[in-house]
Amino acid sequence: MSPTPRLYLALVAATFGTACAADIGDPGDETDEMNDTIVDEDDDEDEDDGSEIVPEGQLELTAGEVSTTQVCIYEHPNFEGRVQCWGGLLAGQRAKVSHLFDSSVGNDQAHSFKVRRGVKVAFYSDVDAKGARYSVNGFFGRVWDRDMNSGNKPVRADSLSSMVITRMGSTARAWDGDDWQMCAFSDADYKGSMQCWGGVPDGRSRGLPTIYHTAIGNDRISSIMVNDGVVGRFYSNVDRTGSSLSIDGTFGARGVRNLGSTPLGNDSLSSFLIEPE
Repeated sequence: MSPTPRLYLALVAATFGTACAADIGDPGDETDEMNDTIVDEDDDEDEDDGSEIVPEGQLELTAGEVSTTQVCIYEHPNFEGRVQCWGGLLAGQRAKVSHLFDSSVGNDQAHSFKVRRGVKVAFYSDVDAKGARYSVNGFFGRVWDRDMNSGNKPVRADSLSSMVITRMGSTARAWDGDDWQMCAFSDADYKGSMQCWGGVPDGRSRGLPTIYHTAIGNDRISSIMVNDGVVGRFYSNVDRTGSSLSIDGTFGARGVRNLGSTPLGNDSLSSFLIEPE
């Protein structure tokens, strides 16, 4: 890897790490939004993550964001219209919102949402956490979706009926300089739009089940890099399925300048895992 791409990546990774440290907050402009990501842990099933189950009635409900807010849903795109927020979970706790009929937004009405850093939420199309499932995870930083109808998402606007909210015990540690673990680029030769990820602890795997909400977008990545001591696993379909490609950086940083020369193909990457050795 040439010195120039490494320096460029280091600067962007440092910027991205700072952005992810923010709370639920205001997504701000479009550039800021791209620095936060939809992510999912390797243990996808909420029922098996070892968290303490808290009765739904113990959740804090508010009609807007407060200091303890952990997830908010909104009636309209771009966080407009009626709003309902939940919060108050301690680290390692989980609660199910079995239906949204009594919420200020209503059942099958939400179009956008925000999730705080350190919180993961599974949104369901049916009551009692059943039906199609759209998982988002604040492991890398706060998460939001301005319009659930954009992209091919499992749960779209006007179909959200229940949720499972979990407060994680840990989040990605801060990183800067050359501590990035994986970077993706929209063009070949490590050019074009880019985004980096990092902070995954050794011996764990973290990644994105979809990349619709990244700076590059779904099926638009043409070159990728993994840093020293990291294995990257890349997939052509969401939820880490379809054709795959592994890049082993165990013995030094490695990259693929043109994914078109691999079995994965150009402009087809849709999900990935980061596995530090």
